[in-house]
Amino acid sequence: MWHKWWMLPLLAVLAACQSMGEPKMMGGSGRVINTDNQTSIVWAKFNGQGIAGSGGDDCCIEYPAKWQPGMTATVEWMKDPQRWGNPDGSKRPASNQEAINRWDKIHEARYTRHTAIVSVPKYDETCGVTLIFLPCDEARVIIDCQQRFDVIQTLPGGARRYPELIRRLGGQQTCRK
Repeated sequence: MWHKWWMLPLLAVLAACQSMGEPKMMGGSGRVINTDNQTSIVWAKFNGQGIAGSGGDDCCIEYPAKWQPGMTATVEWMKDPQRWGNPDGSKRPASNQEAINRWDKIHEARYTRHTAIVSVPKYDETCGVTLIFLPCDEARVIIDCQQRFDVIQTLPGGARRYPELIRRLGGQQTCRK
């Protein structure tokens, strides 16, 4: 009888190992690319998870481990429509904290908030989440390493860079009023 009891811990370990399947979610870096040099992205979110709008990689954004046909994501962002000044043409004061606070309050009141449901292109090998903001308040997402290389890493430099990125992603170059 005692020889049957020693198998219980072994069976428990085996059962636990069998239940450990592929993870349903995985994490990676998040980054923002803004193609409109007249505006700035203050912050962005991918399915509710925040990414700084200032560029560079933020850690960590969670996304499904496997792509599914018809997959979408909710992308939210706060945009500064006039990143270098206020409507009266004034620039941010360099000193005098009271004047800076007044200027910031006027400036930040013009920020606009946007939300889009975007399709998530197929991904296999993942390189984190790249949110790309196009003119006309359009957003795209790239998760796949090869797509990121094909779309972003092979861009020309200089003034042609963002117009080409907009073209590759099917965005509008000019907005309809």
